[in-house]
Amino acid sequence: MRGMNGKELMREPRRRWKHWLGIWWICWFGIIFGFLMVGVGEFRYQSASGSHFSLALIIVTMAAWLIFFVADDKIRGQIDGEENRAAEVDLLSLTGTLLAAFTLLGIGFFVSIAPRLR
Repeated sequence: MRGMNGKELMREPRRRWKHWLGIWWICWFGIIFGFLMVGVGEFRYQSASGSHFSLALIIVTMAAWLIFFVADDKIRGQIDGEENRAAEVDLLSLTGTLLAAFTLLGIGFFVSIAPRLR
């Protein structure tokens, strides 16, 4: 760490956490597919009164993830420079984490609340 300037010191933690961040991004796919598996499975067994909210939850969640991945693709095409790329990764990580939390709440809904709506 001796002899490093300010920019190099700021990049050091990013290098250290880069592989954990990649694993977290891969976990998003597991969360998405788990949500779909639980949500669609529970939607099949619900009565008509409870199925409207469940269908809306599935559609809104999947639309949010679709918008996230489309925006990610467009942003990555426009990024130049290491500092811009770092800001983009931080923003996408935060947004994806919020979406993952929302999706996990949806899984919680389908596991604990939706069975009572049958």
